[in-house]
Amino acid sequence: MIAELNIQKQVDSFWNLIQFSDESVQKGLYALFVRKFGSQPVQTLKMDMAIPEKIEKRLNALTTLQKDWDGYGAPEISVKSIENCRSVLATLTYEVVESIEILPTEYGGVQIKKATTNGMVSCNFGDNNMSYYVDQIGKDTIYRSFVPYSDENIAQLKQFIES
Repeated sequence: MIAELNIQKQVDSFWNLIQFSDESVQKGLYALFVRKFGSQPVQTLKMDMAIPEKIEKRLNALTTLQKDWDGYGAPEISVKSIENCRSVLATLTYEVVESIEILPTEYGGVQIKKATTNGMVSCNFGDNNMSYYVDQIGKDTIYRSFVPYSDENIAQLKQFIES
């Protein structure tokens, strides 16, 4: 618990430092932070500023979708699923996030799609779990359904997205 509080203090100090910096400074500071402190729990990092503005606008736009937004009874998009998506996106490089497509799901979650050099990655974010598939050229498609948001699972997804 004490170590977790110390990490949180470091994250808060880091956040206060970068929130008024320009975008290129933010990216550099974020890279230094990750090198110094390593991978931290996704929920701990407050990296909204590291997400490209167009992606942030898209995520914010999802909060405006009302019940039945698709004409077939879809629920509103869950704020928690948006935050889960945002947290995972904050672990990726700025350049990778810029090329990600963000969509609402008919179940009230958020979907991201990313074309990679090896194929395609698609991930659905819900309130408590994520599901994804990786369609790789010349390989069997990988499916992961309802996996919890853990550092290990996020690291695996990140590896597929950045490949």
